[in-house]
Amino acid sequence: MSSTSIWLTLAVVLCTLEIFSSTFYMIAIAIGFLAGAAAAAFQLPLPLQIGMSALFALVSAFFIRHWKLTHLQNEVSDIHEEIGQRVSIETWQDENHARVRYRGSQWDAVLAQDCQRGDDAHWYITAQHGATLEISNKKPL
Repeated sequence: MSSTSIWLTLAVVLCTLEIFSSTFYMIAIAIGFLAGAAAAAFQLPLPLQIGMSALFALVSAFFIRHWKLTHLQNEVSDIHEEIGQRVSIETWQDENHARVRYRGSQWDAVLAQDCQRGDDAHWYITAQHGATLEISNKKPL
């Protein structure tokens, strides 16, 4: 097996493992392995293949980290836009949990601590915990 084949096999294995982790950092290392494969295809010495692989992996990881930081900051600011929006109760599951309609789809909701279940017509988002909305019958400030 040639060194190019080894680099390519390693890249494919990491891409396959990435499917299970969803972090994108294995993709960065796989990109480094592809650079190592390219160096091997040009019959460069092994230390240069390893060096190119490491360099490309580090640069790729830097860009992925930068993208994740900017992407996550945008998601956090989007959550603040949800607070204060009105929702309608679809069904009550128990005294503190309900299914609500918001943006045309159903969401799980939990009542805020200062709130009790009632037949109020207006419910407002006070916080979001993952895919669960926290709601209250008092509009947040």
